[in-house]
Amino acid sequence: MKVATNVPDKGEELAMRRLINVCKIVKKIYPPGMKVWIVSDGHVFSDCIGVNDEVVDNYGIQLRKLYESITDGDHISFCSLPQLFTSNLHAFEENYTEDVILSHYLGTNIDPQSETCRKILMSGCSTDPSILRSLIDNSDPAKLSLYRGFAKFMQEDLAFHPVTMKSSRKACKKIASKVAFEMIKVISNALKEGDYIGGWFKANKKGGHFNVMPLPKDGDKIFESISPKNTGIDSLGLSVEQSDSKPAKMPLVYGIFAPPNFRIDQVTEVLKMLSLVKKKHGNISIEMIALDTDTPSHVGGPSLHSLEDCPDLDVFIVPGVRRVQELTREQLDKVAKICKKTDHVFGIETGTLVLAESGILAGKSACCQSSTNLVSKYPSVDWDHSSESVWKNDEGVWTSSSSFGTTTAFVMFIEKMYPKGEVDASLETTE
Repeated sequence: MKVATNVPDKGEELAMRRLINVCKIVKKIYPPGMKVWIVSDGHVFSDCIGVNDEVVDNYGIQLRKLYESITDGDHISFCSLPQLFTSNLHAFEENYTEDVILSHYLGTNIDPQSETCRKILMSGCSTDPSILRSLIDNSDPAKLSLYRGFAKFMQEDLAFHPVTMKSSRKACKKIASKVAFEMIKVISNALKEGDYIGGWFKANKKGGHFNVMPLPKDGDKIFESISPKNTGIDSLGLSVEQSDSKPAKMPLVYGIFAPPNFRIDQVTEVLKMLSLVKKKHGNISIEMIALDTDTPSHVGGPSLHSLEDCPDLDVFIVPGVRRVQELTREQLDKVAKICKKTDHVFGIETGTLVLAESGILAGKSACCQSSTNLVSKYPSVDWDHSSESVWKNDEGVWTSSSSFGTTTAFVMFIEKMYPKGEVDASLETTE
C-alpha cells in the first residue's frame, strides 16, 4: 500500500472497506466465505528505501487499529516478515544465518529481529550475487532491463533522502545502483511458486494479479465531493461524501509558470484534471507564463506569455524549477506581483520554494517537498514539517509537499469552485 505519510491514510481505509465488502458479497454466493490476508513486504525492502524498521512496525500496528475501527468481522488478517519467520514452538538459532552479510547503504535504523528475518529470506530466496552480476554484465535482456529500471526508479525515489542529498550526482547514482542490485537479488526468486493471488508480483503462473482500487474506476466518473456533508454510496457500498455548499466564483483563466528549467512532471496531473474541467467549461483558458517570450521554454504556441505581459489570472500555478537560484530577483518580484493580484496561487511541491523566494509566503503557513535545511532559509514562512501534512491552504495560497498532496488539494479546489455534478474528474490509481 502506498501512503503519503508514515501511517495509514484514507487510501488504506477505502481499500479495506472495499475488500470487506467483497468478502461479504462472496459469502452470499459461497457460504464458507473468503478471507483476505495482507502480507506486508515492508521489512523486506525497508533498509533499501531508507525506511527505519520501527516505522514499518508502527505502520503495521496502525493499519490493524484502523481495520478494527472499521469492522468487528473476521474478513482481513495481517502478516509481516517477522511473523512469518517466528515460531512459538522453537527458538531460532542465530548461528544459522551468521555467515549472511547484508549491505545497508542509507543509514537506516535496523531492528535485530527484522534483520534476522531478512537474512533468512536472503538465505532461502536470494539469487547468487556472482550469477546475477554475470547476467547483468553480459547484457541478459530480462535481468539488465530489470536492473536498469530499478536503478532509475531508486535514483528518483531517493533524491531527497538525507544521505543522497549530501552526495554528488555520481555518488547518488552509485548508491541507487547498489540498492537496485540488492532488491533484485531477492525479487528474482521470491514468491515464484505457490497457489496465491499476487497483489504485487505479476510473474507467477499459478496465481492471479488483481489491483484493489480505493475508488471505482468507470472511465470519466463524476466526482461528487470530498467535503464532509452528505453521503452517497458507490457500486460496492463505499461511502462517498458530497457537499451542499454553494460554489465560489468559477475560475476561468489559469496560468502556469513555465521558465526554461521548470518541473513539467509536477504539473502533469493538474493539467489532466484541467482538461476534464474544460470538457464542461469550454471558456476556460490555460496560459503558459515564461520568463520572457525570447527565452526558450518547454512550451510554446499562442498561449505563451511572459512575466511582463501576463494576462489577468484567476489561478496561478507555480511548479518547481531545477534551481531556484537561477531566477533573478527581478523575475521573482514579477512572480510575486502576479501572485498578489491573483485570487488563487498553487505552489506545487518544490514550486513552494519559488513562492518562498519571491516573498509571497511571508507570514503564511506552508509545506514543501524539500529538506528542513532548504526551507530554513525562509524563516518568515510558517513551515509545517509534520508527516501528516501533504498540502496547506492559507488565504488562497495552496502549497503541497508531494504529488499525492498536489492531486488531493487540486481536487478539493475544483470541487469548491465548480458546481456539483458539472465537473468530470477521472480518479487515476497506480499499482
